[in-house]
Amino acid sequence: MLHTSGGMLGFSRNVRLSGAIFCCITWTFCTADVTFISKPAGSTVTLNCNTSISDLGQLIWQLNGEILFSFLNVDNGTLHESPAASRLNVRLNLNQSSVQRFALIIERANKSHSGNYTCETATIKGILIQKWELLITEEPENFQIYIVVAAVVIPVCILLLIVCVVVLRRSSKQKPKKIIRSLRPKKQTEAVYENCLEIERYHERLSGSQP
Repeated sequence: MLHTSGGMLGFSRNVRLSGAIFCCITWTFCTADVTFISKPAGSTVTLNCNTSISDLGQLIWQLNGEILFSFLNVDNGTLHESPAASRLNVRLNLNQSSVQRFALIIERANKSHSGNYTCETATIKGILIQKWELLITEEPENFQIYIVVAAVVIPVCILLLIVCVVVLRRSSKQKPKKIIRSLRPKKQTEAVYENCLEIERYHERLSGSQP
């Protein structure tokens, strides 16, 4: 009996030791490399968590250690959405016919969506952990505003420049005409004055020639 009890104790120790080694090996293989993703603000970001519903027990999406979604595959599936997911306006793809089922979808991403994302799935094969580091670059809205302003201001400036050139050309052509017009009346008055003098001289000659 002592031998049996000692054997049972040794067996239990071996089981515990094997379990600890198995957990360490499982943790080592489940900790995947981090995938770095950089996207401009305003774009749609999709993070695919590769898993199959047939052997899925539980799925958890996290951002910087905070749970966004937890899906428990019991009784047709139970989904829990955290307040953080609602605040960030992210959603989980639950379309059964989609190959991207359980993917995390971020629409109109902004800087608040930057961070470390983790998808942890528990299946009959073990635990699988997938990680992403998402970086959202500067807001494209400011850049778009600059483009719109440039697209409006540049044509307006070109149009104003063309109008100024046309006005200057017209004004330069009209100035000699004004000078000519202003001189014409003077020439006419001088000619009329000369004609009057000749007429008076003619009358004086006639009056002088008469007895």
